[in-house]
Amino acid sequence: MAAVSIPTAPTPQNSSASTSSSTIPAMNLASTTGVAQPRSDKGGIYQAVRFLEKKHGAFFISRLILASGINLRGFDPSTYDDPVTVAKFVKTLRAMLSPSDMANLMSQAPSIATIK
Repeated sequence: MAAVSIPTAPTPQNSSASTSSSTIPAMNLASTTGVAQPRSDKGGIYQAVRFLEKKHGAFFISRLILASGINLRGFDPSTYDDPVTVAKFVKTLRAMLSPSDMANLMSQAPSIATIK
């Protein structure tokens, strides 16, 4: 089968556009989409999960995974902690832990303690 080339209509040039700078400023994807954000520390979620598993057991972690929707078993010490994921994780923890347990966790995993 032969390739068919379809001609496209020429686009009109705006006279004011031709006098402007020829470079296009780089877009910051984080500011336009609201999805990608700068990454914070490494391993904070991993530390918290290890601490919680020692204190509350594997079943608690499974409940936490179901409640948060985050695959907590996939984190390791070198995994970057995405601020959106950390915020979601902390929000779920606040609902599942007592205030004293939450304070104890924040002292054990300081990289997630910055999330309100």
